Amino acid sequence: MKTIIELLPLKGAVIGDHQVMFGDSKEQILKTFKLAKVDEGEILYLDEYELSISFSYDKVVFIECLYGTKSEKTIPKIDGCEIFKLPAAEVLALLVAKNGCEPEFEEERGYLFSEISVGCYRPSTPEDILEEIELMKNDGSYEDNQEWLEEDLSAARYFQTVGIGVEGYYRSLD
Repeated sequence: MKTIIELLPLKGAVIGDHQVMFGDSKEQILKTFKLAKVDEGEILYLDEYELSISFSYDKVVFIECLYGTKSEKTIPKIDGCEIFKLPAAEVLALLVAKNGCEPEFEEERGYLFSEISVGCYRPSTPEDILEEIELMKNDGSYEDNQEWLEEDLSAARYFQTVGIGVEGYYRSLD
């Protein structure tokens, strides 16, 4: 059974039966997930939950769900919506409504919503893959690569990572 991760913009996340709130200490997180002391790095990867938790001065500042449509262990949600099962356009509409305005940073692959400190990313868009397919058809290599190209095209319709940060997280990246 997959673990539900309810992302709570500007607050933290409920990960199954656990809570990770912005400002929690690294020590709290290690206890919550019954982990042995880990190196003193700024990012803690929780493979069991397919996410990373970033720290600044030993306090949680960012939580990112990592595997998108290839997620096998978790179902990330915002406002009850399964982020990796909704097409990118629907996720954007949800986040625009929640943010109260368009994203502050926008490109075809990544979007940052500063008011709610949410970011989402995909490594390619459907247009990228369709362009690659066309090139391969022209050079005769499409047939040999058709299966993975179709998988990539399907995945490109969805975001592959979504992250939430403390208030002002994305503003500090300007």
